[in-house]
Amino acid sequence: MLRKFTQTACWALALLFAAHAGAQQQAKPLSPAQAEQHMGQQVLVDMKVRSSKASTNGYGAYVLNSETSARLPNNLSVVIDARAANIYSRLGIFDPASHFFGKRIRVAGVVSTWDGQAQILVGDPRQIEVLR
Repeated sequence: MLRKFTQTACWALALLFAAHAGAQQQAKPLSPAQAEQHMGQQVLVDMKVRSSKASTNGYGAYVLNSETSARLPNNLSVVIDARAANIYSRLGIFDPASHFFGKRIRVAGVVSTWDGQAQILVGDPRQIEVLR
């Protein structure tokens, strides 16, 4: 009985994730400036990483910015938390700030604010896709 329940639960989760991934692919990507108008909502954003750095807060996070400075208007910061950074390191990407700098990316996540700036927190590397 438990095995049948586990198999059913796995299939249900797989369908849920497939539907979520399909919804992300169908959603029209926003610009970084547009993302700020969708505070608290799940969005898909296309942006070029114009500046990046390792966070200095001691939490092992990395910040990717859509503008050359995080303080410029219309900047969107993509914050890769320590959990995602750890996964990246297991994939051979030891410095996500350098890895993504200058690249066009598509990021999925919820828009929030930190210190008055719009941001998307990334806890899973699957939230970021490098575009060609």
